[in-house]
Amino acid sequence: MKERICLPGVWCLLTVAGFIPYRLHASGLLVGGDRQVAWVPLAVLASLVLLILAVWARNRRLRATLRQCGADLQASEDKFRLLVGNSSDIVVIIDADGRQRYVSPVAEEITGYSLAELAVPFFEMIHPDDLVTLAPLWADLCRRPGAVAKVRYRHKHKSKGWIYLEAVTRNLLHEPAIRGVLSNVRDISESQQIQLDLQHALEQNRALLDANPDLMFVFSPDCRIVDCYPQRRIQELLRPAMGLVGRLASEVFPSELARLTRQKVEAVLGSRQAEYTTYSMESGGQTQWFEARYVLFGVNEVLAVVRDVSERVRLEEERSHLHALLMQSQKMESVGRLVGGVAHDFNNMLAGIMGATQLISLDSTLGGEVRGYADLILKTTERAAALTSRLLAFSRKAEITRVNFSVHGVIEDTVSILKRSLDRNIDISTSFRATQPWIHGDPAQLGNALLNMGINAAQAMPDGGSLSFLTMSLELDEAFCRSSSYGIEPGAYVSIEVRDSGSGIDPGSVGRIFEPFFTTKDPGQGTGLGLSAVFSLIKELHGAVTVDSQLGKGSSFRVYLPAGEVNAVAAATVSVKSGSGLVLLVDDEEIIRLTARKMLEKLGYQVLLAVDGQEAVRLYQANLGKVHAVLLDIVMPVMDGLEALRAILALDSGARFIIASGYIKEETLVKLAELGLRHYIWKPYSIAELSEALQAVAEPDIPEPANDDQEEP
Repeated sequence: MKERICLPGVWCLLTVAGFIPYRLHASGLLVGGDRQVAWVPLAVLASLVLLILAVWARNRRLRATLRQCGADLQASEDKFRLLVGNSSDIVVIIDADGRQRYVSPVAEEITGYSLAELAVPFFEMIHPDDLVTLAPLWADLCRRPGAVAKVRYRHKHKSKGWIYLEAVTRNLLHEPAIRGVLSNVRDISESQQIQLDLQHALEQNRALLDANPDLMFVFSPDCRIVDCYPQRRIQELLRPAMGLVGRLASEVFPSELARLTRQKVEAVLGSRQAEYTTYSMESGGQTQWFEARYVLFGVNEVLAVVRDVSERVRLEEERSHLHALLMQSQKMESVGRLVGGVAHDFNNMLAGIMGATQLISLDSTLGGEVRGYADLILKTTERAAALTSRLLAFSRKAEITRVNFSVHGVIEDTVSILKRSLDRNIDISTSFRATQPWIHGDPAQLGNALLNMGINAAQAMPDGGSLSFLTMSLELDEAFCRSSSYGIEPGAYVSIEVRDSGSGIDPGSVGRIFEPFFTTKDPGQGTGLGLSAVFSLIKELHGAVTVDSQLGKGSSFRVYLPAGEVNAVAAATVSVKSGSGLVLLVDDEEIIRLTARKMLEKLGYQVLLAVDGQEAVRLYQANLGKVHAVLLDIVMPVMDGLEALRAILALDSGARFIIASGYIKEETLVKLAELGLRHYIWKPYSIAELSEALQAVAEPDIPEPANDDQEEP
């Protein structure tokens, strides 16, 4: 207090004045006077005054104290409001019924709502999905005074949708000063988003690891699996009875792989350098190959990255196999070229033998015994020529011709070759039941297909067995043809069955035996091209082929070929037809020139001889307009037949040619066809075939040349 009263001084003053007489009157206190005076002790009066003054002073001090308390309370309240108002967390007091009785101002900034808008039941602002778990928690909290709960939930925002809040809530309903649930709420949207982003990143990383074609294992120093990716694929590969993580490699890996893994893990931890290895393991009945790279992972763990290289190994093996096939093909190509050259020379020799033999046969002065010997030589020569033709057809060097022929004859020729080439412990038999064995196509193609099937059957019978060729005539209906993949038409067919008693084919391979390079034989025992060639050849003949096989009981291949008409011309004996005119015979082989000249003269023709193409052009130019036909070889020195043909056609576009050769390259055949050449005769040829070829190009209006114009070789 600024003014203080000195009570002892007042007391002394009143004591001195205590002897002043006072009298009491009904109307007041009088000093002196006429009336009766009552004396009052001044001490009593002083006490009363002092009491009054003391009360007044106390009241004044109390008012000052109250004013100070009010100021302190206001300062405390201002401080509380300042602290709450500047806090980044929301302070909320919620009644028992869930209404927000007090919400700190920062809630406006966090939620976007005004404080008035937030004065609603608390649960109206909570996300429905979070309310499912939050409502029971609230009820339990309200039943336990002083209980504390920490929750996370999504709160409605006025403009941003939903925000994430975290609340630490205490039940103070029992406290008279609060009478509510006090909640300290923090905005965790940013941290929650970071957590969600992190979770999303982890999920992405896991997805990438799961999508990675490589397998990954993390091993501890004791070779225990700490983690692995992708677990689903690893589970399918290893098929452990229990999980993988936490188990030793020896518990889930095959023993050899577990030993190798431990060795690599110890090596990496010891040297701190990467290790590599390649290994194989069986899975699902198949061998799979893997490459593994072991690297240090962290301080004392090892990461193994395992890549499945089975496809690469298979491709490398296939590439190696194809390379071997290519080398073999190149060898076969070289052999084919060699065979072509040998066939040319061989056919020239056969042509000389055949021509001379036929000339002997035509000599009427010979006796029957000599004529019989000549016929024997002729038949042997024809068989040798047929063998050469089949060898050329087998190497795809012979010309593809389409004629009507009997399958029985082709089968007999094939059996003849097989009996001379296969082991003697294989019994080969035939059974011809087809009443109409004639088909239209290339006999060499069918012979090639049957030869492949026969050789394939023999390879399935290394210890011997039986091989049968059976034929029959039948009708194929629409249902059978529709079920076939060959696109055949219903009608009359010739069936050829090739049956063996070999080892048979397993059911899983039957559907693939006609695929190129597929073989059930051991490496180096087959190329996988034989039956694929059969497939192609039969398809070119507009037929179909099926197979029926049982392991240990043999196989049966059945070929279906469209039946043709009986070839009356082929069945009949070819007659010798005489002619006339000048024929230019061009061949570098003397024996051919000699025998062919005699045959031509027997047929009534005059002959000009040329030893090469260059001489042929000169002779043709010298006898321009007189030459009836040119009998031309292809393979010759100085100038070959193709060049000579072009040169002669340049002199005379109407020149008539017959190509007589034992071997012609495919590209040469194409060039001859481009020049319009259609007449061929293949060495060795008979006098009847020669006469037929000359008749095909003959024209009766060509004048015969004078004898003095002929030139002898």
